[in-house]
Amino acid sequence: MTLKVDVDEMEPIRASLAILPTKQEVKNMTKLVDQAVRQFTEDNAYFKSEFETHMGIIRRFDEVLCTKASKLSLYELESKIKRELEPDIAKMYKIIKGNTEEVVQQNVRFDEYTTMMSREIRNAVNKALDKKSR
Repeated sequence: MTLKVDVDEMEPIRASLAILPTKQEVKNMTKLVDQAVRQFTEDNAYFKSEFETHMGIIRRFDEVLCTKASKLSLYELESKIKRELEPDIAKMYKIIKGNTEEVVQQNVRFDEYTTMMSREIRNAVNKALDKKSR
């Protein structure tokens, strides 16, 4: 048999082959991986079962809370709010109404003042023009 490859060229290939695992090492690794995958599958199935159980518990808890909450009458809540807040709302309404009336009165006074000042300015300008034209 004649070699078609130079010995120097074969050296890197031999070095690469030397680091590859043997058949037995591959079988051992496969067993380890198989065991790990099997254990993960079992753990995952257990987790899924526990998760479904917890979800059932949470659903039931939600149902109980909804039932309890619906027993509280909205009418009772509304009457409580009215009883506690109506006096404050009435006070606030009176204050707002009083402030609104005061603003309206201030606007009327401001309009009167503006009109009066316009007249005074017009009269002063007219007097100044009359004196200048004489």
